[in-house]
Amino acid sequence: MPQATAEAFGEPGRQRRGLLHRPCEPGGQTGLVMCPPFGEERKAAARVMTLAAAAWAERGYPVLRFDYFGTGESDGWMEEATLDDWLGDIGAAVEHLMTRTGVREVGLLGLRFGATLAALCESSQRPPACLVLWDPQMTGGQTLAECRRHLAATRLVAGPVSAERSGCDESDMGGFVLSESLGRRIESICLPADARARVPRVVVVQFSSRSRVSPVHWDLCKTLTAPDGASRAFCLPVRPFWVTASRFDPRSVVDRSVLALEELAALAAAGGPSA
Repeated sequence: MPQATAEAFGEPGRQRRGLLHRPCEPGGQTGLVMCPPFGEERKAAARVMTLAAAAWAERGYPVLRFDYFGTGESDGWMEEATLDDWLGDIGAAVEHLMTRTGVREVGLLGLRFGATLAALCESSQRPPACLVLWDPQMTGGQTLAECRRHLAATRLVAGPVSAERSGCDESDMGGFVLSESLGRRIESICLPADARARVPRVVVVQFSSRSRVSPVHWDLCKTLTAPDGASRAFCLPVRPFWVTASRFDPRSVVDRSVLALEELAALAAAGGPSA
């Protein structure tokens, strides 16, 4: 089993914390920063994402998973956080992973809203070597609506404690307080129009039993791919482990994603078509 070490990076008072999963056999040239989902989905998916990070490390990729500013183990309070803070956290995580492991390049692996944030990262900073986006949420409105539905369902199941509430506080994201300004900023997100990253290798995975990727997911894939890059988009029938605590084994999703990245790397080396 790959080793995981506690990590902290950033200036005092604004440190972000997480875990670095190192491969048993060092020497891989590409690392991954894991961008977690949002709110209730972050809590429900925590165990599966831990297993996914270990699975990527078993395949030779050092993986840094972390909490955004104001969430989880990181410094600050969520009501103080901005979307730019979280995008900056991703960039800081990339630099930290390169420093700690010596990898030549770092990509971003995002789930749901984490995948949405990865798509918003500016390529004018250090551009990611690759993007692996697992079921990205295409609008911020979808993110907030699904989080609130999930939270309402959780409270309904909780029984008498939640029965006293007539509805969900719009700022309450299941233990985190969402500021009005951050809520408006998230609400305004619309992909692929707002996508900022342009990277050499892009893998977009739509968790669906459909035989074909939806047009909007495919457009996102094409938008994110650099002119001389290559991309893959495909569907996988994955049950929504981010909705409730699950024993879902993510290794099959990791294997398919690794295969797609290897195919794109081989395609680039051969000078093949972009998609």
